[in-house]
Amino acid sequence: NRITIGNFPIDTLVANEILSEISKSISSNKQLTITYGEFNQVVITSRKPEIINYFSSSDIIMYCGFGIYKAGRFLFGKNIFRARQVGIDFYYDILKLANENKWNIFFLGSHDYELNRLIIKLKYSFPNIIIGGIQNGYFTDNEEVVSKINSSNPDLIFVGMSTPKQEKWIYENHSKINSKVIISVGNAFKVLSGTYYRPNKIIQFLGLEWLTRLILEPRRLWKRYLIGIPKFFLIILK
Repeated sequence: NRITIGNFPIDTLVANEILSEISKSISSNKQLTITYGEFNQVVITSRKPEIINYFSSSDIIMYCGFGIYKAGRFLFGKNIFRARQVGIDFYYDILKLANENKWNIFFLGSHDYELNRLIIKLKYSFPNIIIGGIQNGYFTDNEEVVSKINSSNPDLIFVGMSTPKQEKWIYENHSKINSKVIISVGNAFKVLSGTYYRPNKIIQFLGLEWLTRLILEPRRLWKRYLIGIPKFFLIILK
């Protein structure tokens, strides 16, 4: 199921298939690592090929976003990706499944404020989820964090840091962790906690969600989009 866009590996699995693999992993107590691939990861790894292992070592690399969807169909045919996928929608699907099965989730990354808001919203929307613990992404003692995670005995860990920091952390620490599923989620904590605006369905359908993010955070994201998108097109054309 794995193809390559630029020099970035990515899987063609759709969300329901990945959810099935998550359920299998938890029921069989066998670890599964999941990350995602969007246009930004293709651009980053094109200039830093030494970090490819952070991604390629993951059991599943979910294709994510309008750009990757269009690029894959352009390069490999319209049947290569069977549906458009966005990470945040997939993470909601995981939370629904976790709520049904009363799974234990540990949340690693972001700021304490966002994490605390996230927990409040989860307790209201998904009351059956067991909150194993939270830890912001600005820690200095990694072994202490690993111990904290293991003591909570989670079924899943959501790792929400920047790319490639989150993928590097999973790559270096997954063998120390007793969680069944470890998944990188990027800025999902902001959206899940309600501290980040997401545009309406029309903007999402048109593939312009990136423009909303750029307007909201121009200083942080202008290079990613104003320079990164043209670079992504050049990689695809090459």
